[in-house]
Amino acid sequence: MKDLIIIGAGQAGLTMGYYLKQEGYNFLLLEAGKRVGDSWRNRYDSLQLF
Repeated sequence: MKDLIIIGAGQAGLTMGYYLKQEGYNFLLLEAGKRVGDSWRNRYDSLQLF
């Protein structure tokens, strides 16, 4: 059983997942795109995600 569900694996969702993991939470991260951060990555050519 998961404590939390994060919807969206963009910049905010990944950051939230990082901090929740540091605190020991058991969570599920859901993303509709094929890769994590796809909508964010495709919006700005000059930006890089990690």
